[in-house]
Amino acid sequence: GSGLTTISSYAFYSCKNLTEINLPEALTSIGQYAFSGCINLGTIEFPESLIEISYGAFSGCDGLTSIKLPSNLQTLKYEAFGYCENLQSVWIPKTIIDGSYFNGAHYIGPFDGCGKLKSVTFADGITNIPAGLFAGCTGIESIEIPDTVTEILVSAFADSSIQSVK
Repeated sequence: GSGLTTISSYAFYSCKNLTEINLPEALTSIGQYAFSGCINLGTIEFPESLIEISYGAFSGCDGLTSIKLPSNLQTLKYEAFGYCENLQSVWIPKTIIDGSYFNGAHYIGPFDGCGKLKSVTFADGITNIPAGLFAGCTGIESIEIPDTVTEILVSAFADSSIQSVK
């Protein structure tokens, strides 16, 4: 419904026939593993009202190749898009402030295990890149940091394959 503000944990977990979702404009939060394992999900239209995507929310959604996160998103928890094996590009909003988990040894980021993720675009005006945001993204070989960035937090690109930073 159009008044839907929250999609709770495991709501559509492992719905293997789900191919696309168009989320309502009132939505503010997507719970843990809400769409995890929806292997044929290829298209997501995020509403601008969305401010939180919890951990594992879209993990294992192998049909996703590109993601444009909503411009007001603040929290993108660890493995939110983890192990989306075909994810190649992502757009990060300037409002993002949280995005990883430290397990005592290393950071686990929202895109952990996305080995084909190569293209990262940051929104104009972004000022910091959160801790562990792209930790474990082995496909990232180059990154362009916008001039507005004043801080790159701990392990933001740890365990990636970065060869070039501009």
